[in-house]
Amino acid sequence: TVVDFAKHAMLFDAGEGAQLALGRCLFSCNISSIFITHLHGDHVLGLPGLLSHLAHAASGRKALPKPVEVFGPRGIKRLIRSVLHLTFSGYSCAPFVVHELMNVPEPPELRIRVPTFGVPKVPNESEGRHIFPSSNSTYHILSTDELDVYAAPMRHSVPCVGYVVVEKERPGVLKMGNVLPVVLR
Repeated sequence: TVVDFAKHAMLFDAGEGAQLALGRCLFSCNISSIFITHLHGDHVLGLPGLLSHLAHAASGRKALPKPVEVFGPRGIKRLIRSVLHLTFSGYSCAPFVVHELMNVPEPPELRIRVPTFGVPKVPNESEGRHIFPSSNSTYHILSTDELDVYAAPMRHSVPCVGYVVVEKERPGVLKMGNVLPVVLR
């Protein structure tokens, strides 16, 4: 799902069809943020290809205005780095930065834990943040002049978060010339 708001095109999850679907969109190379809910393949396996696609889509310009920000549960950074290293795509992908949401609850029946060993950064990657939950277990992960993005844990078979985009209040402009004729009818 893509939310295009003001200067921010935000993609929520990047399954295998993300690159193809966005290839048909005019704003695909304007994606500023990608939000991953959980690490099941149908939500993340399109991400490495999408980062390469964004680099090629922007090749007519000098460069992307700033790195694409990727947000997701712990393990997303390792997944992206591993795939980009193993496919030799680290130099050909768009600049990106990964921010990991830490301490996302794991279901008690989950027997496999995400290993903590590191994978080296790739060339086009900037260092991201570890984002920890607040006292009410929510994550305030992004704030701009126009909006805030929050995440909260969701029940699923793996660590998972849901995202909420909150538009900040802004003064409106009422054009009385347009409204008055309708009101006076």
